[in-house]
Amino acid sequence: MKQVSVGEAKNKLPLFLHLAESGEEIQITRHGKMVAYINGANQKNQFDKKEMFLDSISFWRKKNADWLLSDSDADSIFARDSNLEDDVRHKEDFGL
Repeated sequence: MKQVSVGEAKNKLPLFLHLAESGEEIQITRHGKMVAYINGANQKNQFDKKEMFLDSISFWRKKNADWLLSDSDADSIFARDSNLEDDVRHKEDFGL
């Protein structure tokens, strides 16, 4: 992934568009912080598929919320496990 400043992006936009078309990802930064992101149009389709997948997971979780663990239940399970005296896990612990 290429990082360029706003000024460089302004001066060389056709170059960065060409790079994006060929699969390069470009981050545009201002004072070291990302303010924009350029990628090719064919990569947008992959982003849309990921968005649809995440939306479907969210819908499934809401639909099945009555039998899924709540966030607080999951947090309490992980908190309990993190308080174990022996945090070292060996493959024998998992029957391997």
